[in-house]
Amino acid sequence: MKWHLSEKTFAVVGSGDIGKAVSKALEEENAKVIMLSRKSENYLDVTDEESFKPYSSWSKMLDGLLYTAGVTIDKPVGLLSLSDWMEVINTNLTGAFLTAKHFYMALKPQSSVVFLSSIVGQWGNIGQAAYSASKAGLEALTKTLAKEWARKGIRVNAISPGLVDTKMTTQLPEPVKQGFIQHNLLKRLAAPEEIANAICFLLSPLSSFITGQNIYVDGGFFIS
Repeated sequence: MKWHLSEKTFAVVGSGDIGKAVSKALEEENAKVIMLSRKSENYLDVTDEESFKPYSSWSKMLDGLLYTAGVTIDKPVGLLSLSDWMEVINTNLTGAFLTAKHFYMALKPQSSVVFLSSIVGQWGNIGQAAYSASKAGLEALTKTLAKEWARKGIRVNAISPGLVDTKMTTQLPEPVKQGFIQHNLLKRLAAPEEIANAICFLLSPLSSFITGQNIYVDGGFFIS
């Protein structure tokens, strides 16, 4: 198998296009995938700590954990309400913290955790104060968990995509999309499967000496 993930078990938190693409790739590797979200058979609301209780009995059963849950509310700071801000932070950052906290005991030694961040966590973006701040915080959380969990052999990394062809992207105004496309070197959007490939690499034993990193999968956006 390409990623050497056969017979391993992974939890994928979030049911968006990237989470689905990763789940498909893992299943093609003959891995077991448990999807957790408000829309999945395995219900989980990452903004509600009580929602994690049904999984409290999980112990050393996961070879990997992927956090893809995320929302964005795009407004200039002057128009961004506190409730807007909290909705984004609670899902993108606090939800990641709660997931890490409550699934730690479910992770096997030598397992891998991946958080889905974004280039705007470092780059910032007009109208995306909450989203950018949440992703910057997620990258700091990644580094901290990598340090705390290394003693158990658990690796923790983040992936920062550029603009990806997902349902979330279709909500963006066309000039905004074109601006992202023209700014990256490859002059196109990423396919969810391209992000999934990078995530599967980090979940796999092929990346066994990589931890505490934030890897850009952005078509050369950051260096252009």
